[in-house]
Amino acid sequence: MDERDSIRKAKLDLLRKEIRAGIESGPATVWNPDEVKEVCRKRT
Repeated sequence: MDERDSIRKAKLDLLRKEIRAGIESGPATVWNPDEVKEVCRKRT
């Protein structure tokens, strides 16, 4: 296995890990960007 293959494998492993973490975090939810902005504005 050459260096390019090793790098590609490492990237794919990281991608698989991130996908797994996303799936395990639970179902997707709808969010409203305006609500997020309002909360952030109140903090400052």
